[in-house]
Amino acid sequence: KNNETTSITYKKDMEREMVNLDLLKMTHTICHLSEIYLFEGTSLTVNSNPYGTMMSDEEAGCVTANTIRYLRLNHMVDPFDYIADDLVDFESEEGDKGENYNASGVEGLLMLNQPEHYRPQHATTNHLPPYWALVRKLVLRGCLKDAWAVLSRHSACRRVVEFSNNSNTSSQSRAVINDPTVRQDAEAFSIIRGLLLSAPLPGGRSDANDAGLGPIDDNDADMDNEDNEEGREMESIAGIPTTAYKLWDPPLSSTPSSTQTYSRGEYDLYSAHNFYISWRQAIEHHLKSNSALRNLNNHIPYLQSCLWNILLGKSSSFVTNQYSNSDDDYLSLDLGLDDGWAEILAAELLYVRPKIKKQDIHVRAWAAMKKSKKNLIPDEDENDNLGQLEEIVLNIMSENAGSIVEVMHGLGGGSGAALPATMTVLLCNLLTNANYIDLSSLSFNIQTELLLSAANSIQSSFASQNHHDVGVRLAIRLLLPHAIPSASNYSRDNKVYGDINDESGLIASHIGEILGRHHPRSETEARNLMSLCWDVLRAGKRGSRQILDAHESLTLCQFRHQMNMSRPGNAVFWLLWGMECACKWGGSVSAVDDEGNGKEVKNLNVACSSGPCMRIFTQICNNAAISILNELVEYWKSLESGNGEQSEGSDVVEGGINNIIEDKFAFVMKVGKDIVETISREESMSYCVNDMPCVLLLQKVHNIGLNTISSKNSNIAKDITFCLRERPDVHGAVATCAHPSLYFLFISLAVCLLRIERDSYCSDMETNQNSNNLKSNTSFDVNDIHILMLRFHEFMTANDDICCRKAVKSFTCEDANRIRFELSKGLMRAFFVENMNIGEDMTKSISISSQDEQKFTSGLEREVELMLGPSL
Repeated sequence: KNNETTSITYKKDMEREMVNLDLLKMTHTICHLSEIYLFEGTSLTVNSNPYGTMMSDEEAGCVTANTIRYLRLNHMVDPFDYIADDLVDFESEEGDKGENYNASGVEGLLMLNQPEHYRPQHATTNHLPPYWALVRKLVLRGCLKDAWAVLSRHSACRRVVEFSNNSNTSSQSRAVINDPTVRQDAEAFSIIRGLLLSAPLPGGRSDANDAGLGPIDDNDADMDNEDNEEGREMESIAGIPTTAYKLWDPPLSSTPSSTQTYSRGEYDLYSAHNFYISWRQAIEHHLKSNSALRNLNNHIPYLQSCLWNILLGKSSSFVTNQYSNSDDDYLSLDLGLDDGWAEILAAELLYVRPKIKKQDIHVRAWAAMKKSKKNLIPDEDENDNLGQLEEIVLNIMSENAGSIVEVMHGLGGGSGAALPATMTVLLCNLLTNANYIDLSSLSFNIQTELLLSAANSIQSSFASQNHHDVGVRLAIRLLLPHAIPSASNYSRDNKVYGDINDESGLIASHIGEILGRHHPRSETEARNLMSLCWDVLRAGKRGSRQILDAHESLTLCQFRHQMNMSRPGNAVFWLLWGMECACKWGGSVSAVDDEGNGKEVKNLNVACSSGPCMRIFTQICNNAAISILNELVEYWKSLESGNGEQSEGSDVVEGGINNIIEDKFAFVMKVGKDIVETISREESMSYCVNDMPCVLLLQKVHNIGLNTISSKNSNIAKDITFCLRERPDVHGAVATCAHPSLYFLFISLAVCLLRIERDSYCSDMETNQNSNNLKSNTSFDVNDIHILMLRFHEFMTANDDICCRKAVKSFTCEDANRIRFELSKGLMRAFFVENMNIGEDMTKSISISSQDEQKFTSGLEREVELMLGPSL
């Protein structure tokens, strides 16, 4: 039972796959034919004829070549498959005649000594020998090159070739060569070869490239290179070049560049038709005047019905109706013809009406369908007997665009499958752009509806295969061209987009929904998805805000993942990426940098300033700075409570930090380093965030930590005063880099440094050291001490909630007095060092100039102003 169930399931799956394959083939057929009749030749650049008129897409014969290729590829049965049923038992019949006949199928048939006489026991081609049925089908398709290859295996042609190539000069061979029949056969076959291989048929003499997936088959054009003498003889017989068929092929582009060359030749219908007329006249001339060719036709009657009647366009050779009640309509019924409508139409276009107008082909197609015995039976309504595919073909040829979309939707475009839905919407877009579908005449926008439906189908199809990431990317790439404003809406002067229609906004919103529901599996996938939508963000119109929200959601997901993995640098990178996306919303402005180079500058617009990425970025930088600052204060306090001496270089780390707060300090410094390096490395956003107070604060605090390790007290003092100094921001507001809640930490750090400098100063005074040691041990100047006093005054007088004085543990009046004492001593040393510098400058010159005197006076006034500042 299990085996039976498995077998039944397998059969159902195979049937379902075959149905899907048939639907896919039909969809490809519709797209191929639509490309020929609806999208090609609207404005072709062609060679002018001798009368000076230009040929347009309505010129007769402009789509004949592509129509024939389409019919051969999609609707005609392969000639070799057509006779395959008659050759099923070929090996059992002929396999015992020698080792030369071991091959089966068509190959074995052509290896026979007389393949034209072979008849199977159970023929399916209605008494026509398989050999001649193959020749006839090849000629009907226009594959004259293959037809000649089959004819060359005829026993008479092989006899001519065999004796003409035989180097034996025996009397028997010479007698055969001098036989008039052999000489006439050689002449006749040479004429047939020349006529077939020089035929200027639309679509070419071979079906090798009907699918359009490779270069045009140039074997005919290269024949002269293979055999120059035979090539010249062939051309002299037919009177036309071997590449004349390429003149029917339209160019591959309507606007060729100066360096573009067409592999399909120069499109010139006037010359192509003239060569075709000359070729037809050459056939008629040889059939009437050449006795050798007439004798060969008499010896081989099938040549007339299977070759010449078709080439000359006689309808009796390819039009039959076995169901007709009239005896006159049994045309060539003895040959057992069973041509389909595609073969009838192709033969008519090739040999009767090659220069037919595009708008008339659907009429001839309908006539071919009526004549085909497979599509029409008397006593029935003609319209009811047409198949679905035939009706679709007629609608496309008659340029009925609405029915094309309807059929595509019914063939799978509305089934939820990704491929047919995508092909349907792409075909609808092409029809809309070509003005075959007028959206204003519809109550809804069919283009947008199909786009959104196709995007959902792509996602669901790939999600069912566990490739949701691929589905999301493909869906976004499908929708993006219709969400991005067109170039006509872009103002180059103002660098902004104009009004965008509601449909573009709807599509942009749908893209935002797709991104918002997707969780990328990697950082690269997230970045690529976000980069795809930047052009929509720059527009800043309806729907782009949803995309920005989705970008921020993806960014925060990656940020949390990096934070959970303890990668603060990567986490900050994603915050900067999200801020960059927000800056792109609404566009960016061009500016000139300090070197005079124009570049794109991203503004911290409202979307960025009020976005979650900016808020979290500010919090991350402030928290990292506070962590480093707390550990620095702990270190300096431990150093102050020790011997009061600071080691040089790495001794600070080994003797102080390694023994006290090594792990904490190293960790917070590493976090700060990762964040600072990430900000400096991201050049696209560093221009915007470098002036932010949180970034400046983190950079200066990180520098204080580095200078602490390297014992550069003067640099520490400068960084402390930088954080406490008031400075205008980008908006003109005056504020300090550090928040008032951090004043006490910076002041405590400065006081520890002043305490160590005071102890060193006292030691130098006791040992009568020179003044140079005093200068080197004084890190804060008068202005720096003044800033420290101002911030301490604000700390003591401001509201507790502002300066967070309640959070300062065990802060007493003694602590305040100690801070005042250290600041006063530091101010004293700063004045002393400044006066020493002024004195040294005065002793360098004998007399003080008026400029130096003014400088000295202004210096005294500044000192008095600083002394009259906030009181301790």
